[in-house]
Amino acid sequence: MKLSSLISVFVPFSPIESGATPTTYSHWYKCASSIKALIAALNIAELTASTIPIRKQSWNRSPLSSGGVLLSGGQQTRRSVANLSDEIGHAVAVTALTPSNQDYESTTELQTLLHWRQSIRNTLIGQPLASGIAYDTDVLPGPVVAPEAFGRQYDATQLTAICKSRGATTGTTGTVRAASAGSVFWDCLADVQTVVRDADISGLTDANVIVRKLPWVRGADIPGVIISPVDDRWRWINNTQIEVTYGIHIAIVQAGNQSQTSSHDAIIYQRQQAVDALADDRLASVDEIVDLAIEPSGLILSEAFRRQYDVSAFVARCVSRETISV
Repeated sequence: MKLSSLISVFVPFSPIESGATPTTYSHWYKCASSIKALIAALNIAELTASTIPIRKQSWNRSPLSSGGVLLSGGQQTRRSVANLSDEIGHAVAVTALTPSNQDYESTTELQTLLHWRQSIRNTLIGQPLASGIAYDTDVLPGPVVAPEAFGRQYDATQLTAICKSRGATTGTTGTVRAASAGSVFWDCLADVQTVVRDADISGLTDANVIVRKLPWVRGADIPGVIISPVDDRWRWINNTQIEVTYGIHIAIVQAGNQSQTSSHDAIIYQRQQAVDALADDRLASVDEIVDLAIEPSGLILSEAFRRQYDVSAFVARCVSRETISV
């Protein structure tokens, strides 16, 4: 095969950069391009066509110098549908990221990422895309904060859009919904912090009840409480609403020195006070929240114990009702 023929085979799968204009596109690429246009139309200052590249991989040595959204390939799915042609799912990995320089204490980037995650999710879910190629779009949750990205000095949040097509399905691109200011997820994190502080937990000061991107203790004052986001999940309720469950990890931390008896009852009592406070309040100040459940995570975490910390943790599952339009 001639070199020119090899190049023509691989051109449709290369990232679209300035000056590169393929003459044909795969269905996957048309879906990714439609997703790019929808995200760019959110009117979020940092997210423009130039900061939403389509790439072969979600990572490279210099993904985006000032942040943005990477769109990359995922696995294609296929299933048989009664009386219809096979349904094909074109998976587009959506990775929103912003430089962090491994800044553990700053939550500015976290607020930004949670806002982007909610806006992108609520814009893409249920959308027909690419001028009728995809009749519907599912959005699957990925890591709320990706630890491997943090190690590369980026903060990143990940979703996967599944663009579903059936042969020659026809349709039109859905209406783009305006992005709201802030995110429900961040409001839940901030309100959990307020509730725990207001509980006057024995042996803890308000300044040591903190919100962090990840449940690590580097640089945290102890004894204290570290509040961080974990997984979120969602399901359809009706044609205009989804139910979203936000996971919030609450870790009570104190120095342990690998003692099997020191302050054992104290940290468990602090945990009990935090659980009782959240169960009573149920995040009443966040309008979207309709329910809250407490899920155990670890009475005393063995990994932290080996590192000379005592950590007792649990997860608050905050259930919200959010309106979309398709």
